Amino acid sequence: MKVLEKHAKTLNLLIFFLGLFFSILFANNMIIDNDVAQMYHKGCLFAQHNVLTPYGNASSAGMGHLPGYISTLVIGIPLKIWDNPLSPLFFLLSLHLVSLGMLLNILKNNYHPIAVTFYILFFWLAPWRTSETFLWNPAFMVFATTLHFWSAYKMRDKKSFLMTFLHLFSIYFAFQLHNSSLVLFLMTIFLFLRGQIKVSYLSIVTFGILAIATLIPYLMHALEHPEVAPIIRESDAFYGRGIIYIFPLIKGLSYWIRYTTTILPRHLFKHMEFSWITVMSIRQVITFLWPVLKFGSVLITLVLSIWLNFKFFKREFKTLKFLKYPTAILPNSRAWIRQYCLVCFAGVFCSAALSPIDLIHWHLLLVLPIACITFIDPLLDIPKLQKYLNLPVVMFFIFMFSTYNFLGAQGSLKHSTNYSLQEDYLNRFILSGKCQVH
Repeated sequence: MKVLEKHAKTLNLLIFFLGLFFSILFANNMIIDNDVAQMYHKGCLFAQHNVLTPYGNASSAGMGHLPGYISTLVIGIPLKIWDNPLSPLFFLLSLHLVSLGMLLNILKNNYHPIAVTFYILFFWLAPWRTSETFLWNPAFMVFATTLHFWSAYKMRDKKSFLMTFLHLFSIYFAFQLHNSSLVLFLMTIFLFLRGQIKVSYLSIVTFGILAIATLIPYLMHALEHPEVAPIIRESDAFYGRGIIYIFPLIKGLSYWIRYTTTILPRHLFKHMEFSWITVMSIRQVITFLWPVLKFGSVLITLVLSIWLNFKFFKREFKTLKFLKYPTAILPNSRAWIRQYCLVCFAGVFCSAALSPIDLIHWHLLLVLPIACITFIDPLLDIPKLQKYLNLPVVMFFIFMFSTYNFLGAQGSLKHSTNYSLQEDYLNRFILSGKCQVH
């Protein structure tokens, strides 16, 4: 442990630059699918013709389109500055960088340097995040959650107009990008009722007026075009589905564990392909060894994630502090962070229970930064783990995640080194005239 602590800063820098490199690699090799095409189309209309589309992408279960301008602006503004399909991806990556900065601003003051190193490793370098340098709505939710967490942390002791405004903006930003924003909204209600945040009512009123004003164009458009309105259109979708069938609820909660394992999304876990390797002998060796690495890493990370999360929730539920109303006086800021994690888990529980559809990994991707905290929080409190908190173990995880990242970015369902993002973007949106105003 002492050796690991001594080299923690160097390891953090190594993990940071590797995560940055693989994020750029994933971005460069991104394949335009339906979700990405919707984003590019709205952004392109804004960049070239100043057309602000008042609604976002089509949402799940045929529930119309997401409201507001944000999904247009996060693509359109970068394209206006630099007319290149990579510009919105670099903007998205910059939001992830800001997210990492806000997280470290909190964690470095509350956790041991070794725990922080493991956090950077399992959040920043893990394929769950690096592969999300992908131009679709869920990828932006990491920033929304981090801003929600950071602003709430700043609001734990005193009222602040700015922090309350930023906190509300995090919910509104998420609301315009994905239906999973319900988790953040519920969390804020829970935090407020339990006295874990102190709010500025002037800021609430100010932000409320601005939010309503910016939604008016969407509401007017929805009245003229009912297909845009958020109405459930699929026959088997209904609110409270998780309560009735139970399995959707359990499936939703299971993602909390999965986000710190290598049980990755299908496009990385099932649809990895190696046609980009031109040397046949090397391709055969990697094709043979890949399942060994894949399932071996799953076994290691799954056991570790279940164990650490069990320790975290067992300790927190045993105290029963989360049931007290108003909240018990917390002894320190780390105790507040733990309570925030419990509130986040409660938000996931309620959302999974109420959701009209079965939740899939991208529906809850916003909790990734918080799920990583419950993973590292008990890390140094388990005596049996102490001897494994060493440099070789960290290097093993760095190698494992780096291998996943490299292979996934080179050839998977959503990324390919044999694909030209620049060429496809040019053909689809510029030369085809799709971005022309009719």
